[in-house]
Amino acid sequence: MLPWTPHRQATYQLMRAENIGTRTITKIVERYPDLSLFLRKPMQWKDIGLTDAQTHGLIASLNTPIEEDLTRMEKEGVQFLLPSDDAFPARLRQIPSPPAALFVRGAPLEDTLAVAIVGTRKKTPYGERCATFFASELAHIGATIVSGLALGLDGVAHRATIEASGTTIAVVPGGIDDRSIVPQSHLPLAKRILDTRGTLCSERAPGATTFPFDYLHRNRLIAGLADAVIVVEGDHDSGALVTARHALEQGKEVLAIPGSIWSTASRGTNALIRDGAVLCATMDDALNALKLRDPHRAREAARTREILPASPEEAEVLALLDTPTLLDDLVRKSKKSPGVISGIVSVLEMKGRVIAVGPRTYARI
Repeated sequence: MLPWTPHRQATYQLMRAENIGTRTITKIVERYPDLSLFLRKPMQWKDIGLTDAQTHGLIASLNTPIEEDLTRMEKEGVQFLLPSDDAFPARLRQIPSPPAALFVRGAPLEDTLAVAIVGTRKKTPYGERCATFFASELAHIGATIVSGLALGLDGVAHRATIEASGTTIAVVPGGIDDRSIVPQSHLPLAKRILDTRGTLCSERAPGATTFPFDYLHRNRLIAGLADAVIVVEGDHDSGALVTARHALEQGKEVLAIPGSIWSTASRGTNALIRDGAVLCATMDDALNALKLRDPHRAREAARTREILPASPEEAEVLALLDTPTLLDDLVRKSKKSPGVISGIVSVLEMKGRVIAVGPRTYARI
């Protein structure tokens, strides 16, 4: 754990004060480098333009001893990082409105190939299948998967990465201590992330109240930690589209998975594609987009993927596709259910290993 200098303690007290956000803290730090001195002179608070609500929040933070917080953070392995710390991710120093500080739990945040996969809480089976596919395949080539630990497709992406023995980062809107994880139903998932060399991070202090706007503010961090963002599903007002906008502002590639024109869950992604996002229907689409961000790392990822064998179930279906075959015939020959065969063929099609050559008819490439 890094030493709790007076400056670090003062920054922490600002970070846990309600109603004081990143922009205000950044303005204070730029104007008053000695934060501990700033906190001792309330007259300066008016000079910086703190509102009554912010002043009350800061007073409450200063009147609450921090020893209990520090003990809990040490017990749960929560680190408090300032932008000047070596462990602070360089990527987040470079985004618009960078975090004034960061709470991190788990593996260090390193500059490795990373892709954010985000989507609606109101997931459909199609969206779940797509999120699982891309998270798994990208994890297999060594990419870190970034998402928001939310209900719906965020959780799917994290779980699929873990099942693929990959690494995932969860950027949460509230605290990353056990009692603050939201939703609490995802606390077991958060623990699995930590147990599999993953990371939890946030700019909200442990124990802090999570407000609706915290969900939107954290989306810029999801985009900031990634080389590219894949939006799986989302309506026009989905938070996933906010992440996409942040990614564009940061100069990151945005990919969107197309969906049915009749599905409200795909209205946002279809609109992104209409407005210029990369259509993401295969792994080649994802890899090509990553090449735009970093050609060397994407080429290495593609070479790794080439030597990955199909799963046993996929290999079994591929063996049956020596000639163009109807899905019904695949069901009969494999003795698997129609739903299972349809799912396997969809994954093989996304991988670029099979192609549709007619109505419900597929052939091996």
